[in-house]
Formats: sequence, C-alpha cells, structure tokens
Amino acid sequence: MSRSLPPLRTLGLLLLTLLPAVGMAQGENESAVAADECLTEPVFGERLCYTEANRGAGEAVVLIHGVNGSVETDWPAIIPALAEDFHVLALDLPGFGNSGKGNHDYSPTNYADVVEFLIRERLGDKPYHVVGHSMGSAVTLRLAGRQPEGLRRIVLASTAGVLHPLALSKHQAGSWLGRLTDSRDARRFAESMTGKVLEELDRLPFSPPALATDQPGRSTMLRGEPSAISAMALSEEDFSNAIATIQRPALVLIGTDDRAVPRRTSQLLAGRLARAHLRLIPGAGHAVQREATDRFLTQVRRHLRGSASQEGEEAGPPPAAEAGELADAPVGKCRNESGRTFSGDYRRITLHQCEDVTITGARLGGLHLYESTVEVRDSRVDSADTAMTAIGSEVVATGTDIRGAIALRTDRSRLDLAGVHLFGERSAIQSRQTSHFLFSVSRLESPAYHGFIHGSRRLSEEDL
Repeated sequence: MSRSLPPLRTLGLLLLTLLPAVGMAQGENESAVAADECLTEPVFGERLCYTEANRGAGEAVVLIHGVNGSVETDWPAIIPALAEDFHVLALDLPGFGNSGKGNHDYSPTNYADVVEFLIRERLGDKPYHVVGHSMGSAVTLRLAGRQPEGLRRIVLASTAGVLHPLALSKHQAGSWLGRLTDSRDARRFAESMTGKVLEELDRLPFSPPALATDQPGRSTMLRGEPSAISAMALSEEDFSNAIATIQRPALVLIGTDDRAVPRRTSQLLAGRLARAHLRLIPGAGHAVQREATDRFLTQVRRHLRGSASQEGEEAGPPPAAEAGELADAPVGKCRNESGRTFSGDYRRITLHQCEDVTITGARLGGLHLYESTVEVRDSRVDSADTAMTAIGSEVVATGTDIRGAIALRTDRSRLDLAGVHLFGERSAIQSRQTSHFLFSVSRLESPAYHGFIHGSRRLSEEDL
C-alpha cells in the first residue's frame, strides 16, 4: 500500500495543476475561416498551417489562439475586420487546428520560436502587432520579451498562466465552489484549504509540470494530448524577465465574467508592464473576442492605431509619497470585523482578528496584521522601520511595493504574492517560526537576495 501512495499524490497534484486549463476550450465553429496554407516549421518538424488576409497592407497583425483553439474557432469575425486596415496573419499552433500534432514540448517558449519563424517567412521586415488570447497571450509575452525589431504593439486578452500554478489552482478551486454555493465565504474556505493541501503536495520531489518536457511523461501521464501538454508546460514557465523587459505598448483585456482565468493576472500585467493599460469588457467571459466582438475590436483598433487613451481600471502601485506626506494621514484600524475595505492614504493600518479585508490603491506608512485575512492590491507600503508585519495571517497581495529597513516580517502566516516587489535595507523578508510563501513573478531586493522569485518557499528563522 505504501508503494502506491506517491503516484496517488502525484495524480492529485497533476489534476490540480491542470485546473487552470478548464473552460478554455472554444465553442463550435462560427465561420468557414480556417487555416488554409501550410509549411513545415523547424521547431517540432511538423506541419504549420495559417491563413492570411490583405497581404498588401503596410502593417501586419499576428493572431495567436489559446488552448484547444484554432484560426477557425478563435478568429472568424476578427480576421476580416482587422484585414480592413492590416495584413492579418493567423496560425494554428502546433498540436491544434490543422497543424501537425505530436508528442512534443508545447511550451510558450517553443511556441514563440514557431511564431518567430512564421513571421520571418510571411512578413519579412514588415512592422507588425501581436494579439494573443488565453495561452496565446502567454506566447505573446514570451515573444515580446525578446524585443524583436519589427514588433510595435501587443494585445493580451484573457491571459492564462503567468501566476504560479499553485496560485492558479487555488483560484480555480475557490471559483468553482463559489459559483456552486453562491457564497464568498465558501470561496475563501476553498482557496484556503486548497492552498494548504497544495503546500503539502508541493513538498514532493516530483514536479508534475516537468512532465511536459519529458517525452515518457507526456506519453504515460498526459497520453500525448496537446491540450494537456500545453497547459502543463504553460504552468511551468516563469515570465518574470519577460514582464520586466517588455517596452512595447500593451493593451490588457479581460471579460468581467471570465471564469477560466483570474482577473488578478491581468491586473498584475497592467501594473507591472512598462507601458500597459487595462480594459474590462463588461459581461464577457473567457472567449472575449467571440462573446463581445464589437467591443473587443473597438479596443484593439484604438490600441493598434495608437489612439487609445490611458483611461481604464487602475493597476500597479501608486506613486511614492513625498517625505512627511503621510504624517497627517489617518490611522486605519480594524478589530474583530469582516469585509472592511481601505483605500487612499494612511499613516498606518493595523488589523486584529479581521476577516476578508481589502486594501486597494493605498499608500501606507505601515501595515500590521494579527490573526487576519487580507487582500492587498495595487498599493504601496513605505517605512523607515518594518513596513509590513503578518502574524498568524493569510495574505494575498498583487502588484504591490513594500519597502523598509525590514520590508516584511512574518510569523506563522501564509502569503500569496504576485507581482509584489519587496525592498529591504536590512532584510526583504524576516521570518520567525514557519511561514509559507507562494511567489509569482515577484522581486526581492536586500543584502541577502537580489532578483526575481517565482515559486513556493517555507521560511523559518531566516532572512531573505
């Protein structure tokens, strides 16, 4: 019996890791538009099929679909509309549509190699933009992070991946139970319990995402299925360097009813990319280009023409306060309460045994949490001493800067940090007793650690 336990644990983690891909499949065909030309690509040595429209235009738009997508299912109304002004090049990624299928490592990095090849073959030196959907947005990030000379602008719609797979699986579990029960408390409970289970599974020496790069693993565990391989490979990639490198103007789109990927990903991208703005498409789900075609096209056209304003949902931390600017700001307090929201400027905020607290768009002189649960988004904490303290607390933070002599001091806490930058003159993180950290495309700066961090860590009696 003991010999069968590791495979069962492995299977459980594999299923949880694949959860972010659930719901990404597109619906039935809406048009006869399909990839109608093919060539052999050099990355996998397979057939690569694509379609083009208005080849004589001076600028091009490259369209990249997501998991289980294709030219035919993802872009039937988009290709003719964009072809009014642009040379449109849309491809079936290897493993999907009419392109060849095999037991290959269908990772965003390898897909970006395929797209680069097709651009050289079909566009030459022509300037171009890239529009990605779902996994296609992740491929777009990888491509744009290479800073290709001809690339002008990018569109990231309903972006999948980017967050660490444990963070994505927590979101999926909470989203599923929240919809099932129509209860915010149930969602929070599911996310918390899923996080604890995944923390234990993550301690196994075996890494399920590595299956995507291992040919026997792809055959045995994933049965060579391209959708499973590509979803697994997507969860394995770290986009930290790409996000920090991209300088091209970016439009980030997400439907307000998207249940397949967390809005948190789009908020992170809009806040951390150098030149990005975020647009929400009301009432649209994951297939935003199909469910809200006119609004999608309006936003994309404005962006590609360079005429889009910077109006939209705010993302990223606010500017740093001037010296003494927070001295007269109020002190935020919460004790034995639930559902409080804080925004704006505070000299400091202190929470004692508070649940479901939200801090958004705030500038703080200090944040101190005791036996509390809190979400921090697009905020900034600056202190000459300890900027943030978390004791016996659960924290989900996105697109936030924390800076101090000690940026973050923790004790018996769980912290899910995405796009969070920690700057510590003495320590970025000081942990006393055991705290669990889940980092997604975050950054630490301290005498002990310098650079990006993306992964799960247990810290006890140590500093970073």
